[in-house]
Amino acid sequence: MKANTSANSVQSKLGALRTSVFNKTVGRLMRRIGLHMQADYSQDTMFGHAFVYTIEGFSDKFGEGEKPVRVLDVDGSYQSATYLDDDMVYDLVFAYDTYYDLAFELNPQANNVCMIGGGGYAYPKHFIATYPEKRIDVIEVDPAIEQIAHRFFFLDRLIEEFETESTGKLELICADGLAYLKEYARSLQELQTAEDQNPKPYDIIMNDAFKSLEPSQDLATVDAVELYRSCLTPEGLYLSNVVATLEGKDSEFLYTAVNNLKQVFSQVKIVPCYDPTATTHNPLTPNNHMLIASDIAYDIPYALELY
Repeated sequence: MKANTSANSVQSKLGALRTSVFNKTVGRLMRRIGLHMQADYSQDTMFGHAFVYTIEGFSDKFGEGEKPVRVLDVDGSYQSATYLDDDMVYDLVFAYDTYYDLAFELNPQANNVCMIGGGGYAYPKHFIATYPEKRIDVIEVDPAIEQIAHRFFFLDRLIEEFETESTGKLELICADGLAYLKEYARSLQELQTAEDQNPKPYDIIMNDAFKSLEPSQDLATVDAVELYRSCLTPEGLYLSNVVATLEGKDSEFLYTAVNNLKQVFSQVKIVPCYDPTATTHNPLTPNNHMLIASDIAYDIPYALELY
């Protein structure tokens, strides 16, 4: 089945976004060249020590201007960031985050969304501010990380400004992602004959969960993928950010994740969060890749296929 979506619209968005690339090793790089400031805050978390830093003169996601940003570093890896300018606190600092918006280019009617991995809640903040008619459940396993987001990454402001507690547009769930979805799938199965089904299947599931510099491998197994499919509508989309090379030993997880998705979904695409046609692109350089899986043959420009 071919999706009724505009290839030009998606292509235009990708063209604008290919100007900037972020990968999870940038924190270590910036420390080596001396751009890190003294930590504003530090705390132990489930996945290592967390530091909150303020960086002055950070280029925006289009490589333009110099804006102050606050970053969340967990165990040597930047996990999230926010602009500090009052009119930019809901804007996305890292370009790869914006690729999750492709889901709404492909399926504009999608309304019920789940995201695994809250971190500094950068994308959920952008989502609530950008799509006021939609709702999102955010699953964060570490309560310490969620507390940091409330205190330093404007999560409290978002909740108050958009009245999410009364509207139900944002649900914060402190739980293991797979455990939560297993319970969600069980509830869906029990209620599948109910006329007013609640909970409802998700239209989109997004995965941005990391353990320091490493992806959460337990979230990429075939069993996990089958769980995602059971929680989605028939037209549903699964998106996952994977930092990897396209070749060499550091590409192994990317290929494994793609192959596991293909065992469950009929359509799997890899959208590079950079310009793969650039002559300067090195397939041995780690980059962000957005994996998109569905049973619908969506038209996604610049998508790669791995075999």
